[in-house]
This record gives sequence, C-alpha cells and structure tokens, in this order.
Amino acid sequence: MYITSRGITDGRTKVMALLQHIGKDTLGKIVDWKAPSNPLDESFADLIKLLDSKFLQGENLFALRVQLFNESQLPDQNIQEYFAYMTQLIGKCKFTSKEENGVLAILRGLESNELRQFLMLPTNDISTIDKLQSLAMSYEQSSIASKDMIKGRNAPNIPMQFHKIETTNRCTRCGKSHKPANCPAFGKKCAFCKKTGHFKIMCKALKSSKQNQLEEEDIEKDYDPPIMLKAKVNGKEVEFQHDSGAVVTVVNKSLWQELGSPKLHTHPRPLRSYSGVIKVLGKCQVNVEWKNEKKKLWLTVVEKGDALLGRNWMKNFEIKIDPYYFGKCTQITNDNRSEKLAKLLKEYSDIFEKGVGTCKIEAKLKLKENAKPKFLKARKLPYALREKVEEQLEKLVEQGILKQIQHSNWATPIVPVRKPNGDIRICGDYRSTINPQLDVNQYPLPRIDDILSPNTAG
Repeated sequence: MYITSRGITDGRTKVMALLQHIGKDTLGKIVDWKAPSNPLDESFADLIKLLDSKFLQGENLFALRVQLFNESQLPDQNIQEYFAYMTQLIGKCKFTSKEENGVLAILRGLESNELRQFLMLPTNDISTIDKLQSLAMSYEQSSIASKDMIKGRNAPNIPMQFHKIETTNRCTRCGKSHKPANCPAFGKKCAFCKKTGHFKIMCKALKSSKQNQLEEEDIEKDYDPPIMLKAKVNGKEVEFQHDSGAVVTVVNKSLWQELGSPKLHTHPRPLRSYSGVIKVLGKCQVNVEWKNEKKKLWLTVVEKGDALLGRNWMKNFEIKIDPYYFGKCTQITNDNRSEKLAKLLKEYSDIFEKGVGTCKIEAKLKLKENAKPKFLKARKLPYALREKVEEQLEKLVEQGILKQIQHSNWATPIVPVRKPNGDIRICGDYRSTINPQLDVNQYPLPRIDDILSPNTAG
C-alpha cells in the first residue's frame, strides 16, 4: 500500500522501499535467507515470493471443514453475527458445493431448535445461504416482536406479598384435597343450608349471602387458635397476631391514633391479601420494646383490620415461634449424672486425654524382590507456605507422629495441602518412591450379585 500510494514504479526503488519499511527483525531474516547474496540485488517480485514462502502457511482444508461442522451459535450471538462468522469460515473451506454444505453447517450450529425446525419446513426455500439467512432473520424479528407484545413496554407495579394463599385442587364438598371416594362430607348435613353432602365452608348458599363465619364442626376439631404476641409501641402495650405470611407489621387507623398519630410517610408499594389489594394509609416510625430490647422500626397503617406482626419485626427481634406453638421444654435433671460422668472420665482417662491417640501395633510393608531404595530431594515450597509447613512439621514431631532422623536410604517429597481454615496438612507423595516397590496382595472383591445369589430361593 505504501509503494502504491507513493506511485513508485522503478524496480530497484521498490526493493529499497520494501527493505526500509519491513522492520528490523524481518530484514535480518531476509539477509540470512539470501546469504551470501545481497538482498538489494534481488528483484521486488523475488523478495515478495520469498516472504510468501516463509510466512504464509498452507491451509489444512480437512481441519477447516471439521471446525466448520463443529461450530455452534453462541448464547449472546444474534443471527446476523452468526451468519457473518459462518459465511467467512465457509469461504475458507473451498467446497465444491459451497451452498449445500454451508446450509447444512449453519443449520447444525443454530442454538434455537425451534428456529431450526421452522427453517427445515418443506415450504421454505433454503437452497442458498442468502435465502436461509433471510428466513432466519425474519423469524428472529417476529419472535422478538411477539415477546414484546406479551410483556408490554412497562412492567406493572406488582403488589407486595401479603397473606400468600397457595392454590390447590380442593374438594367442592369439604374444601380439602383427597380422593373423591374419601370425602368426609358424604352424608353430613350443612350447618347453614341444612342440606346433606357438603360442609358449611363450601356451601354455595353461604357464599351467595356473603357470610364468612366458620363453625367448629366445619373445620378440623383440633383447630389451632392464632398466636398472640405483646409488644410496647410508643409506650403502649399492643397485642399483635403473629403472621409469617405478612411482609410488614400492620395496625389499623384507630390503633395508630391511640399510638399518638405518628407522621405518615408514603408506602412504596401496595399490599395484597387473598381478597384483593388493601388500602394503605402510609407508614410511620415507632419506638418498639420487645422483651427489654428497644428499637425504632417502621409500622404500616391500613384503614381497618387486625394488628399483625409481620416478618420485618420478626427479623429485627429474631422472634422464634417454637416456644409459643409447642410450649417450653422442661429440662430433666439427674442428680447422679455428674457423678457417673466423672467416674467414666476417670476410668477411661487415657481415651479422653487431649492430643492424638496412638496404638501399639507395628505395621510392616513387604517389598518386591530386588527392590531398590529411592531417595528424592525435597521439592521447592512457596515462600508464603514455608513458615506454616515448618510449624506443622514441628507439631507432628512433638505429637510423636513423625520422628526426626539424620540418614535414610528412602526419602519421598512432602505435599502441603491448604485446609479451608488456612492451616496446612502434610502429605507424602509415595507414588514416586515406595509404592511401586511394594508387594501388594491383589485380592479380587466379589460382586454383590455373587454374594446374594446363595441366599435366593430356588
């Protein structure tokens, strides 16, 4: 490009310009390659031919074609980028039937199976790469537009979870989930409409009259009453109902006024119950005292309803519901327990001593015939680990696990392993020294089928 832009046509001048701008390293290589001849005596065409022969590698068409059929679309790669990359690679493969092989490679590498099925429909013309790309881009644009129509441009303001109710396949007669033949309402009389075959809780006449009272006979006999907790709010004792389904703690307007009508702030999101969205008046900061622990917390105010202790206060005070639901555990004491424990500790004092336990068994290793001792030098350790490794070795010597010696025919390098807590575990790499020299009994372990076969009848 430089020679062309300068309008250089003279052969010798072109040679000088090439050698002057080609770089020091490449110039040195040209001098070595043409030695003992002088590169200035060569023609421009011969120098270009020499550089091509040295720097241009022959293309491996087989490897390129294997690479092509192993390529696949990346997760964040759109259709246009994928086709541009594959088209460039197809050109390097120098196929005799470029379009047919290119279409097959592109179809194979598509990420979306739905798009691949669409393109392979008999009604679609995919005889060339251009036609395939046009159909693929049209499908991609239609798919994006369809998703936008479903989602919409602006996401709705989703209310905060409040009294979450799970949907189940409830029986229309008793309100529980069971097999149709096991309904407990068969033959029972409704307490509201006096008809048989259903409970009052599922009575259609009751629903139409908008009555929501439940009687004990319509629900489980062991109905659990709500758990009530008392806390001081702005100096006033308030009884809350424990509600782990409420995301915030709530009081009604009347109770808020009794607390001194603290300043209300805008609540960020609406609240929702099983019956719909709840009207929220706002939220305020109050002083809360729970079991001698005082904190300043946010309290949500609604138009009407019960006082509910929600998850935000439970988390702040770490309230555990087990003592209120299951009752407090009574600790069972035994006067003789301490004496028995002391007696056991004294009788087996050697077992409960601090430190590492030892045994008096002497282990023996059987070596192969003509086994030769092997001594390997210590491996280099990172400077950051050296101090910890030395401390661990000294500790193992003190505990009697390792013994320091001056001479040995055998030696294997240690392998320090860092534990999750930062300590060092010392291991030995015996694969390189003694393990190959051991004469080990190779006993074949029986299969589980062989063990169980004699026990089977017949």
